Amino acid sequence: MTESYGSPIFFVKNSGKARRNNAGHERDFYRLSDPVVVEKAFSALEGAVAPTLRSIDQERRWPDNDELDALL
Repeated sequence: MTESYGSPIFFVKNSGKARRNNAGHERDFYRLSDPVVVEKAFSALEGAVAPTLRSIDQERRWPDNDELDALL
C-alpha cells in the first residue's frame, strides 16, 4: 500500500501509520559484543578451503565432486 507520492506505509501495532522517517528503530541491533568472533570464524573457514582452492588453481582444473562438496 502506498500513498499518492509513492512512499510506503508501515503499520505499527497500536500507533497507527508510520512512515520511513518516523518509524521506530533500534540502534546497533546487529552489533556483536566481540567482533573478533566473526573474524576467527572466517579465518577457520578460509584455512579449511585454502589447500583445495590452491590445488585447483595450480593445476588449472575443475574441482572433483568431493572438492566441490567441501567448497560448498
